[in-house]
Amino acid sequence: MPEHEPSTVAGAYQHGLALARAGSFFEAHEAFETAWRACSASERDFFQGLVHVVVSAYQQGRGKPVAAERQRLKALRRLAAFTPAHRGLDVA
Repeated sequence: MPEHEPSTVAGAYQHGLALARAGSFFEAHEAFETAWRACSASERDFFQGLVHVVVSAYQQGRGKPVAAERQRLKALRRLAAFTPAHRGLDVA
C-alpha cells in the first residue's frame, strides 16, 4: 500500500466511525489502524488517537478500568493537536 492513499484513508476513517458509533470497538480499531497506515505523516497522531479512543471503550466494556484509562490518556495526548475538530469530528 502506498504511504499516502487518500481514498483508503477516507474509507477506513468513515468505516471506523460507523463501527465505533455502533459499539463495535474492536472492529473500529482495525479500521482506524488501516487509515493510520495509509495516511500522511501529518495525520498519524489523529488516527492513532482514534485507535486509543476505541481501545479505551473496548477495555471499559471488558471491565478493565485501569487499561481503559491508560488508553484514554494516550488518546488525549495524540488528539490534542487536532482540537477543536478534524475531518468533521468534534475532537474537543
